[in-house]
Order: sequence, then structure tokens, then C-alpha cells
Amino acid sequence: GSRAVMRFVYERALDARELTAPNFLGLAAIRLEDGDTAGAVELLKRMTLVADGAFSGMSAAGALLEEHQKPAEALQFLRPLAQASPWNASYRVRLAVATLGVQPKSAEAIGALSAVIADPKAPYLDRVAAAQALKSQNLANPPQAGSSELSLLAAAACPAADTAAKPGFVPARMAAASCAKDPKASERLLRDALAIAPANAQLRLQYIWAAFEAGSD
Repeated sequence: GSRAVMRFVYERALDARELTAPNFLGLAAIRLEDGDTAGAVELLKRMTLVADGAFSGMSAAGALLEEHQKPAEALQFLRPLAQASPWNASYRVRLAVATLGVQPKSAEAIGALSAVIADPKAPYLDRVAAAQALKSQNLANPPQAGSSELSLLAAAACPAADTAAKPGFVPARMAAASCAKDPKASERLLRDALAIAPANAQLRLQYIWAAFEAGSD
């Protein structure tokens, strides 16, 4: 019922020429939830043509399709972004991940992720995202990352707790905690990570659930 109401609200807004990104994205999300992928993509294409900021519109359209596990459809928005901003490591990572969703083991995508991991000028969070994406490919020989933490994240195996618990390591601790078999070990890894990065909301949520699992009140 609420979805039907929201669909009506968004359609009425667009009919009234309120051509804002939230209206397009909201209606496209409803169409995706209803299984109308083609209709959603049509709306998103229209959004990139009429909404302010073509590139921000493409990024938002790609993000919505990524969120709904539609990598093939996301590619048509992510590819122009990456081509227009080759210096933007985030766009390159997103394009590579979507490509791997369509073509697993794609050499081009793996090469793009490897390049981001090894790029000291790329933001560290983008290098982490690239390493985590490579991990899903279960490569026998992950690329040289230039960072022991990134090498841990790119490896197919679960990081050992003692290896991940190095000074300053946060993503590695989070990765080790997510696959550790001992709930108390997970809680301890995440507690130490939280001491390093107390403002990390994703880490804080992961810690809370690990603490519950470990029986900590």
C-alpha cells in the first residue's frame, strides 16, 4: 500500500514537471522493486538528460542499480563516468565491480582493480574497495598492493586475527572479524578497530552485533 502511494506521489510530481533527481530515483526504485527493470532504466536515462548535473545523475543512477544487483544495467551509467573522469578511482572501482558482475574473471576489470590498489595517489578507501572486490575473484596470485593491509584484503583466504591486528589496521580487522569462528575474537578485533576509528559508523554497527553475539552486555 505504501509503495502504491509513493508511486502516485512520484508520478504526479514528474507529470507536474518537478524533474528533480529524488523524484526520478524514487520512482525508479519502486519500478525495480516491482520487477520492471526496463522501466526503471528508462526513467534513469531521462533523469540524466534533464536533471542538473549530468555526471552526478549518472553516479546516482548507477548507485541505485548497483544497490538492486543490476550490474549489466549499471554499466551504461558507470562507463561514461569512468571515461570522463579517469582520475576518479571510485568510478573505476565501481565500473570494474559491475563488469565482474556481468563477466566474472574479466581481465580488464581485474587489471583496473589492480591498478587502483597499487596507485598511491588514489584515496585509501577506494584502494580498500578495490582489494575487497578482488578478494571475491579468488585469485591464486593477488597483485602486489604496496601495502600489507591491502594485500590481506585482496587475498582469497580469511585474514588471520594476529595478522590483521597490526597498528592502524581497520579494514583488515573488520575483514578478519567477519569470518572469524570465535565470536569473542570478532568482538575483540572490532573493539580494537573502533578505538582507532571511532567515527566509522559501519564499523560501529558491525561491533554492536559482534558484541551481542559474544554475549557482551
